[in-house]
Amino acid sequence: MGKFEFNLLTAYKEVSTPCQGEFRTIFCKQKERVNFELMPRTQTLFGSSRGKFKYAAGLTFAVNGFFKGDVFYSVQLGKFFLSDFDQVKDVDRLNPSQLINVRSDVVRYYQQTSFTLDEAYLEKVWNLGKGWYSRIAMGYFEIEYAGTAFECLYSPAKSNWAVGIDCAILKKRAYKGWGFTNRVRKLDGFVPHWLPFTGSQGFLNIYYNWTCADIELKLSLGKFLANDCGARFEVSRYFQSGMRVGFWYTLTNGNDRINDQTYYDKGIFFSVPLDIFYSRSSRSRWGYGMSAWLRDVGVKAANGSELYNLIYLQRQ
Repeated sequence: MGKFEFNLLTAYKEVSTPCQGEFRTIFCKQKERVNFELMPRTQTLFGSSRGKFKYAAGLTFAVNGFFKGDVFYSVQLGKFFLSDFDQVKDVDRLNPSQLINVRSDVVRYYQQTSFTLDEAYLEKVWNLGKGWYSRIAMGYFEIEYAGTAFECLYSPAKSNWAVGIDCAILKKRAYKGWGFTNRVRKLDGFVPHWLPFTGSQGFLNIYYNWTCADIELKLSLGKFLANDCGARFEVSRYFQSGMRVGFWYTLTNGNDRINDQTYYDKGIFFSVPLDIFYSRSSRSRWGYGMSAWLRDVGVKAANGSELYNLIYLQRQ
């Protein structure tokens, strides 16, 4: 069945509760309690002042599923088997970042030789009806941060537009183990100082799906992790195979300087569905992205599953 026929026969509509006298189950499948995944783990960066390309490659072992009450859980353990990150310092020797180091020290986390806990969080999503959705999450969101997050999204079924807000309170993880630190490094020239730190970020997100060209646009306005404020623009192109490629560009008041010029965070990314490794549709994806330079300006920490992406996958 072609896409046009499918959409004609099964048109998008908002969720509703049917009359109990007319209700009948056509298809019912319990959400998976336990799901195991093995995925590639890659990290690359232009982290040295000479612009040398640094890489690390390994595997991620993931366990995810749903507890009773549709509470989603995700745990990921990772290990690098090939890496030259040991050649990278966490301070640029020519252009050290003068913002609080919320991302440029991530090299320290990736230099661990043992298995690392990359993710371990709980998440609950609600469909509030009439195009409204909400989400809360808490736990270890990434190798560098853990905390709590809230998101609310308005995404009508028959509209190409969506708008939402998301915010998070985050604790910075210790360089090794499961613990946390209450301090963050800030450089004065090359001299380090340690400041009290509890991370926070918050954004107004606007989405537009340009269906005629299979292009998706996203604009995020708000406060980033290094206390800089501004906007992040994302443009991505998606294909019928499920592959997605795109780029982002960030404008903030962080005033980060590289070679006497203001640097704005930018980079490229792509993601692919993992269905090719399964005999069924898993809706799981593997993604890769890389900034032009490893800096602290325009940094947004992960905070769980983004509502817009979850809904987009379900509607597809």
